[in-house]
Amino acid sequence: MMKFFVILIIWGVSLSAHPQFTIIPTGTNANITDLVLHNDTVIISGTRKYSVPNSTNYFAKYSEHNNLLIELTPPGQLSYYNFGFQIVQNSYYILSIQGNPYEHNYILKSKDYGQTWQELYDTTGLFYSLTMLDTTFGIMGGTFGNYAITQGSDTSWKLDTLYSILMAGKGYGDSTILLLSFAGSSYLTNDRGQNWHWGYCENANHKKIQFISQDTVYAVSFKGTTPKAYFSYSFNGGLNFSTTDIGHNPSTSQYDYYAEIYDLYFKDSQKGYLIGNTSGGGTIFSTNDGGQTFIPYLTGINEKFYSLLNVNDSIAFIGGGNGLLLKWDKTISLVAVLEVKETDTNDFYIYPNPADEYFTVQKNGKSLTSEMIIKNVIGETIFQRKFAGNAETINVSKYPTGIYFVTIIENGHEKTLKIIIQH
Repeated sequence: MMKFFVILIIWGVSLSAHPQFTIIPTGTNANITDLVLHNDTVIISGTRKYSVPNSTNYFAKYSEHNNLLIELTPPGQLSYYNFGFQIVQNSYYILSIQGNPYEHNYILKSKDYGQTWQELYDTTGLFYSLTMLDTTFGIMGGTFGNYAITQGSDTSWKLDTLYSILMAGKGYGDSTILLLSFAGSSYLTNDRGQNWHWGYCENANHKKIQFISQDTVYAVSFKGTTPKAYFSYSFNGGLNFSTTDIGHNPSTSQYDYYAEIYDLYFKDSQKGYLIGNTSGGGTIFSTNDGGQTFIPYLTGINEKFYSLLNVNDSIAFIGGGNGLLLKWDKTISLVAVLEVKETDTNDFYIYPNPADEYFTVQKNGKSLTSEMIIKNVIGETIFQRKFAGNAETINVSKYPTGIYFVTIIENGHEKTLKIIIQH
């Protein structure tokens, strides 16, 4: 009965306009927070809902080859919450948290691919992230800067502190771990925790980190009840970050939309995706310029997106709220662009928007000589022309995919609209 109910809720969302997504029924109301690929099998880990008394954790495996999902017994105790699933040297690790009021934590390990689990370490204090580099070294970060670090094996740990709430962690190579704190600090060790280097990152709730290379690191976060989302990028190994304020419109100094961002995947330093939630539901954010600009796409699904697993250039999986698991065919273009606020548009409008090769500026009222200026998101003028008449068509095929601002100046008055160029 529960499986039928969950599937019914999910399929209540129309996907007829979004053929790139296929729903894989999971039969759970847990939030799918971690997706990991292991030997061509998608490992699915879900976290029980805080506000649902009968909600339980979830653990399953999905084979794309034969479209078969096998549900396994979730690791840990029923009343705990599971986070941070990862696979290291064919061993499975997960952080299991009791939460308020007792704030008890377990590190759990499976050596038989999730069939059975053992408790490696249990401690009080609320921890948020677990990062294992191998079966002899890992770090768990948590509240008040507390962290636990291995000492030569995954069963021997000791506690220490870095003085601020540690929200997210990520490893690189065999000795580097980066931790990001809610207070806006980054902590980097390149020698397995023997020494720490302190730097700066956005003061926000950090969710996920990706190392593009040893020097280039990207991270996503958000904060506030009206959530402001951030994409942070570092070119010195994660020591110091710069930040893109997602949804902020530099032309109007306002927000076109607010978002929660939970995960990211970049194929290289320029092209990547973020996933999360806006007022329009589950949303994918795309960039082709290293995160300087993002185009938000609505998916037609009302659940939050929590986890993103890229399989190859064609296929990815998205995990979300209420047991949502999507197979994403990336060969089909995303087309449902999130509607954004514009400045006053009484005098002219732009179509089509998004534009591929051309767009047209259409003016209302009398035909007068006007000046058109197009700027990119950092304020650089990329096009400028005077024209007479009520319409002007512009070839934009040479400009990169992204967000641009079109200003029309006429009789000393000016109006600005946003245009999305999408190739």
